[in-house]
Amino acid sequence: MIDERNNGAAAWFGTNCAHPLEFADALADQGAWRNRLRYIRPNAVRMEKVALCKLGHLENGDPVELGQQMGEVALQLPNVDIMGGCCGTDERHLGEIAANVNRLRNFGAN
Repeated sequence: MIDERNNGAAAWFGTNCAHPLEFADALADQGAWRNRLRYIRPNAVRMEKVALCKLGHLENGDPVELGQQMGEVALQLPNVDIMGGCCGTDERHLGEIAANVNRLRNFGAN
């Protein structure tokens, strides 16, 4: 829809504030849009947005699990080269994401 309205003017896209499990189903679509997805900034936990906002504090989830999930996402989306964190993430999450992405992209899934 964005491309239809803007004649394909967007060079790339990103996703923010969504846990990998929230967008996993969308990755089954093998459309050309995948080549233009460049950044992902996931939340630390999979939780409905309204419920997450109502907590009154940040949930930090499991940094190791998030790192593994983002490593798998990186294998599916090789053009994504900007990864960070959003709600609830900290240096532990970012370290796990970096370690898993580097390991899987450099050495394959084995």
